[in-house]
Amino acid sequence: MGGSQVFLEPGETQTVETMIKCISVASANDACVAMAEYLCGSESEFVRQMNERARGLGMKDTTFVNCCGLDTEGHMTSAYDVALMSRELTVNHPEIHNYCTIWMENITHVTAKGSSEFGLTNTNKLIRQYEYATGLKTGSTSLAKYCVSATAEKDGLELIAVVMAAPDYKVRFADATTLLNYGFGKCRLYTDENTDALPDLPVTKGTETAVGLATTPFSYLSVKGEHLSDVKKEQILPETVTAPVRKGDVAGRVVFRRAGTRLREYPLHCGCSRRLIPRLFQDGAFLSSDLTFFYYNSGASRRSTLCRSRTGTGRFLQNSAVICSEHANVFRQSSFTCATTAER
Repeated sequence: MGGSQVFLEPGETQTVETMIKCISVASANDACVAMAEYLCGSESEFVRQMNERARGLGMKDTTFVNCCGLDTEGHMTSAYDVALMSRELTVNHPEIHNYCTIWMENITHVTAKGSSEFGLTNTNKLIRQYEYATGLKTGSTSLAKYCVSATAEKDGLELIAVVMAAPDYKVRFADATTLLNYGFGKCRLYTDENTDALPDLPVTKGTETAVGLATTPFSYLSVKGEHLSDVKKEQILPETVTAPVRKGDVAGRVVFRRAGTRLREYPLHCGCSRRLIPRLFQDGAFLSSDLTFFYYNSGASRRSTLCRSRTGTGRFLQNSAVICSEHANVFRQSSFTCATTAER
């Protein structure tokens, strides 16, 4: 098999949970192949579905050739794509953190030869060295060098830092820590759950005299390090609405301002009981998650292209960038915009 393994035996049976631990904690390549064959019948079919999913996530610089990341011709990805993949995993499957934060644990092999224990040790040292670390995954090969997708959470803000092609594991973790500290130092998150009681809006010419109102939680992310204690909220409503009034009709709006500048406004809906999608705004850019990505390609031999933003270009830590996420798109921070493509 090659690379990291837990040395599964032919015919051995393990639970899916144990296999996830082997993959998440010990980077077990044999467990990856076994799971691929279990889920799709063959590794090749699993890889086909991996590439299909990658395209759906917008991972334009990624081509998977195998399911475990071992060096092979044509197997490629980028730090940016790893960040997209990491966001999808952590946002929609947060239980992954229960596995990737395990430091040490034993599994039991039960085969025709008998029963034996095998120790798993986490290769992501950040979960012990960095107090805000929540995961996620390391990787290293002779071509890709030392890589990590590091996740962390502090004061309600979740960050993803991706480092690729570091010369050794110490540099890998040091660069990830630097990027995460930079993010926590520069990013400020303002949230308003909009739990304030909303007034009933009088209805004219209707069978009911009033209608209830509903809105959505609000979040605003600043990447300038500024304090957001002066954000103001204003409700703008008409005195009455005229029937017919349908559930979900927009009756008014909530406006958030800071220092006289409108950050964003939200609709107030009539009789709307459904929970609307929370949204996040970063310096005027539309976002829908409070995950901020940082990515860094530390290998001088890796191809890197500096991109131009609307307000100029810039660099941080050689080839690094700060980007903020939206479900299908990514809005890059204008002062640091850089695209990297590296062999995985």
